Amino acid sequence: MSGHLRRVELGFLLRDARVRWVFLAFVLLCLPAFILALQDTRRVSAEFQQITAVERDRWLNQSPKNPHSADHFGTWVFKPVSPLSPLDRGIMPYLGQMVRIEAHVFNDAVFQSVQDANSGSRSGVSSVADITQILLPLLMFVLGFAVFAADRERGTIRLALGNGTSPAKWVAARLWATSIIAAVAILLPLAILGSVSVLAAEGAGWQPWLRLVLWVLAHALYGGIFLLLGFAISLASKTVRSALTAALLAWVVLCIAVPRASTAFVEFISPTPSYQDTRTAIERETRAFNAAEIASTREQEFLQSYGAERAEDLPVDLRGAMLHARDEHDNRVFDKWFGQFFSELEAQDRVFGWMGIVSPKNALEAVSEAITGNDFANHTSFVWAAETYRRNLSETMNGVLMASPQKEGVTIKTSREVWEEVPPFDHQPRTVWQALGGVLVPAGILLGWLLAATILVYRLSRRMKP
Repeated sequence: MSGHLRRVELGFLLRDARVRWVFLAFVLLCLPAFILALQDTRRVSAEFQQITAVERDRWLNQSPKNPHSADHFGTWVFKPVSPLSPLDRGIMPYLGQMVRIEAHVFNDAVFQSVQDANSGSRSGVSSVADITQILLPLLMFVLGFAVFAADRERGTIRLALGNGTSPAKWVAARLWATSIIAAVAILLPLAILGSVSVLAAEGAGWQPWLRLVLWVLAHALYGGIFLLLGFAISLASKTVRSALTAALLAWVVLCIAVPRASTAFVEFISPTPSYQDTRTAIERETRAFNAAEIASTREQEFLQSYGAERAEDLPVDLRGAMLHARDEHDNRVFDKWFGQFFSELEAQDRVFGWMGIVSPKNALEAVSEAITGNDFANHTSFVWAAETYRRNLSETMNGVLMASPQKEGVTIKTSREVWEEVPPFDHQPRTVWQALGGVLVPAGILLGWLLAATILVYRLSRRMKP
């Protein structure tokens, strides 16, 4: 009986014009955003690869010079571009994607792609996720709001239940058929677009296919929540008009009003830390340590530690040793203040993840950004990797300088042999499991929404009356 019910319900849906319109509307709205985002992602990735090669060549072929001068000569490093960026760009357009590597300076990541954004990006629909997170709930409501309200209004519920059909089995059969239609109309296009994105990009180190599967599953979970809510509204409504009104109200509240209010609420209870104050504190501490009088005292103490009166009598280069001491101090300052700054921002992200309790959209947003690698945690991973690379470069140059004491004012010069001791920058993005580990709360909340909606539909189906 159950199999027969499912086939009947699936047949009804396949003849429903709404299904064709849902599929067509979804594809027509997602396709332009995807094409633009794919073109932009490929362009940025190609430019980064080209400039990375140029920068490496520039570093290796710089003219012979003092190692510390080479440290200031520096280079540029670039953030790896996620192959799933056309699906969800996350906060990537608002964060820098390249860092200048040079002595003594923890530089900001620069080149925010939003500055070169097209009109679609500026309107907030720069990726498939931007559209899906708003449109998918509405489409699920379109498929679900009238499934029982229309039967109740026509009086056909009495006929269906009069044939001895269990209300719960009838609801389950209709839900199964609608889910199949939704999967074909919504999830299949998402999977196809994602596959094109993965095949068109360099995915080394990204685990792109696993990320794509998880991303589609997250959206299946999200769509399932709103499909169940649509069924619940239809089961509780006496007329199609009241069901439509309730569904539209739920969509506006859960997908537009509450997410906007959540952002303001998160800022209220966990304010964004001041970047200017962080930089000011760093400048104050580094200036104090590197002041001329204090630096001179350190030099004298260093000479005394070797029992020497002049720099020429040291077994190591005095200037190199002082530069090493300065870098060690400044690095501790950077770790302290930037570590605190990034920790506060990450705490703010965690608070936003909890806002999934009031709207599934908030939860999906956090999960989707993490899966595609365009979240803040992956950005900070890149920033610290760039800083580690800068420190390694400085340590290498300082080591060469210290190992070559300068006698009688003769300045050491080094060339390519030394430059090659600094390897190319090779940053690997966080793994899928590391990314998911940071969004366990919003992912759990999504599952909680699905469970709650399932229970609601089950209880309403048990009380179904003509």
